[in-house]
Amino acid sequence: MTAVETESAPYRIGLVEDHLDVMSSALSGFFQPYPELELVAAGRTVAELLAITDQLDLVILDLQGLPDKSTPKKNVRALKTAGISNILVYTSRDSRYLVQEAGRAGVLGVITKTDPRATLIEAVRLAVNGQLAPSVDWAAALDADEGLIPQLTPREREVLAMYASGDTAKDIAAQLYLSPETIRKHVMKIKDKYTEAGFEIHKKSEMRRVAQRDGYIHD
Repeated sequence: MTAVETESAPYRIGLVEDHLDVMSSALSGFFQPYPELELVAAGRTVAELLAITDQLDLVILDLQGLPDKSTPKKNVRALKTAGISNILVYTSRDSRYLVQEAGRAGVLGVITKTDPRATLIEAVRLAVNGQLAPSVDWAAALDADEGLIPQLTPREREVLAMYASGDTAKDIAAQLYLSPETIRKHVMKIKDKYTEAGFEIHKKSEMRRVAQRDGYIHD
């Protein structure tokens, strides 16, 4: 086996971008040295991409300027409804509000087209595995929006950290000397607070992501 061969199938990556031909060619070139990454489908809108395939490990999404005038929130929701939860924003436009909207919708990171190629590749490698891909611009935009971090009680923060780290309600209950039902109520309250802040949490993996982003747990 040579250095460029891989035993497993490459990650399937989709692109939504208004300048489709240029960006498809550029990303395919960027991924060429990395056989584990493959751009398999592209569209000028999310609907156009999903009409081609929804079997994707990651979607790279332009932040604005798409021909259907769609918003980041609408696009992220459409992708998640289609079963695609790993989404990375890649944009040339500097709009803190839209970055915040994308963050609220649950993307894994925001990379600008002026960032070094190595930054993009590292972000893609993290995002295809469902990991956050933080950047300086994204962090600054999120920090500027206090509403992105729900105000949890000390007990809720404790439960969130334990639950997002993999403990079950029964495990947490035993450690905190509470009933499993009480822990489940805390978890539901945490989900409600994140929903009010713009984050809909349906799966434990999504709760782990927001807990990582907000500093309650670390890798």
